[in-house]
Amino acid sequence: MSDEQNDLRAELYGKYLAALPQVPVEGRMMPYEWGRLPKSLPFPWVIYGQMFTEYAIEIANAVNNLTNHLARIRAWDLVLPSLSDDDRMEALLEFIQPIATDALSLPYAIRSRFIFAIAHLSHQANQAVPNFRWSDDLPEDEKIGFKEAKKYGQHWLAYPRCKDAFEKIFKGDFEAETLDFRHSHNHRFAPHVMMGLSQFITRKKDAEGNWHYVMGFTKPLELKRIADAIVPQCHHCYDAFEAFQALVAEHETAIMKTLPSS
Repeated sequence: MSDEQNDLRAELYGKYLAALPQVPVEGRMMPYEWGRLPKSLPFPWVIYGQMFTEYAIEIANAVNNLTNHLARIRAWDLVLPSLSDDDRMEALLEFIQPIATDALSLPYAIRSRFIFAIAHLSHQANQAVPNFRWSDDLPEDEKIGFKEAKKYGQHWLAYPRCKDAFEKIFKGDFEAETLDFRHSHNHRFAPHVMMGLSQFITRKKDAEGNWHYVMGFTKPLELKRIADAIVPQCHHCYDAFEAFQALVAEHETAIMKTLPSS
């Protein structure tokens, strides 16, 4: 990499840093270290405790990263009008594309992590449910989904709130507004971000069930469109996190009743 390229990237990043304080606050940070269980737990609750610690941190990291990506995308959108075409391309490749790709993929990942954590933690916490015939029948991790979260979470009063919250993430308008970017990026060819046309030929089925190849194109996703689509996703994630906290609090209350008194 030449000194000239390094100087350009430093200049572009400097413009981004100058724009960042101009971005209005649109979200909030999820907390860490909020569990109430003792750090030293007897078996089998040590399993629950270790899983909770990891899952709570990872989910908070993911939600907070989505919120931070929103601000980053807004800041770059402020910078772009002042750049030449060449500088816009450099900013896209070096800074914007990685952020936008991660931001467009995170809501789906966050929803999946909520489901995974709820299934695992509820499965373990069910050992504290009075008269519950517990068995270690949770499927392997690769098969955990909505069905498992419901099966193991349904014994807890806070679960319906969790279900209502995490089901709103990565649904409805987000997929349409982002042109199904997450799925096409992982399984096909995704729309471009900011610059470049794509999807010149698509295969579609007509009303009679016959397949046709249709010529056309898909315009790139503009940064404002991406950011606007992320805003409600952030709020769905905040609601789901609070519901997850309520579920864990219910687990903790039941688990602490089983602990030997000191």
